[in-house]
Amino acid sequence: MPDAGARRLPPPIKPRVLKRRRNPIFGFDYYTSDGRYQVTPRYADTPNGGRTARVDRYQVTDLRVADPARSTRDHHSLDDVRESYCSRYVPWLVCDMDMGVLRVASSRKEAVGWASIYAGSPVTTRHPFVPGSNCYEYDFDGTGLFIMAADVAHRHGLDPVQQPLFPYPNDPYEEVDRPVTLTMENA
Repeated sequence: MPDAGARRLPPPIKPRVLKRRRNPIFGFDYYTSDGRYQVTPRYADTPNGGRTARVDRYQVTDLRVADPARSTRDHHSLDDVRESYCSRYVPWLVCDMDMGVLRVASSRKEAVGWASIYAGSPVTTRHPFVPGSNCYEYDFDGTGLFIMAADVAHRHGLDPVQQPLFPYPNDPYEEVDRPVTLTMENA
């Protein structure tokens, strides 16, 4: 039975991602996981009139805007769509390899600021953990922490939706207990 005085934890993070679905007219189209945007492939014209099988552009429609002239934008690739509509909504994680996710932040700068206060010292070194990835290894005068975008955490053996040890936005240094998960070591 939960403690009556315990504070309610914030909901787990859910980064916005593109999901593919079958469309009877276009073959496949995409939508964002929060349901806000629909992404429809637009095919190139042939010289004889008609369409080719090659996607020319992707039309992004904001489903929350009623005016069609203001709700659609074209992009040249799905990478452009992901960059414009998904990547800036990916939270950043402060992680420790032994303790997992310590804190979720809305930007890398915010994550580094929190980690600096948590470690009790300023950043002494920083370098990419994997070149070209949004995962960085920071050293705070002997305390090593990883700061990474949530969408790459699984590549480094971390669960991006794990409950952080310091989850409260209004009290960033209050530590909470995580629910115990059964593993081979504690089963």
